[in-house]
Amino acid sequence: MINFSRCPAVIYDEGGSLIAKAIIVDHDRKTMTVTLLDGLDSVKAGTRLGVLIIHAEGASEFSATARGSTNGYRELAIFNQRSREGRAAPRRRADMPAFIKTLTVGESTRNFRPPFEVFVKNISATGMLINAPEGFFTAGASTEIIIRIGESETLLRGEIVRKTSQPDMTCDFGFKFVTPAGKIK
Repeated sequence: MINFSRCPAVIYDEGGSLIAKAIIVDHDRKTMTVTLLDGLDSVKAGTRLGVLIIHAEGASEFSATARGSTNGYRELAIFNQRSREGRAAPRRRADMPAFIKTLTVGESTRNFRPPFEVFVKNISATGMLINAPEGFFTAGASTEIIIRIGESETLLRGEIVRKTSQPDMTCDFGFKFVTPAGKIK
């Protein structure tokens, strides 16, 4: 199992509504608990939650139970997630910026310095929906995207699998996670 320490996480309620974005500061794989920099002030101990953890190989989604909160930290017990959306990987609203580091189309690679900002609308265990200017990506393009929450930064690799034009001259792009070895996750 992946060590989730220092990974960003998206926390939502049982109905799928976004509650918070947080950083995992500790992951105990024996007890299946993660400790977050709090940000869950309104959540009582014992509350059932969902947590989507973003890591270098993509994202992993779990059901969770909130435990106590001390000194600005909150512990969550995590366990396997079942889809309530009728999808293998339910989408969760993210509403956060992301940053394009590289973009590869065919044999041509472009590095962005500083990274180019895009907007993540939603995320799942297999990919995310990104909003960017019309024509920025093409289907089949490979890219590296940086997700930042607080001090935590995670580099994700993937490929653009679809696009939907929006009325505001932007497009929503489907981004499918690819493992570091290049295998579609």
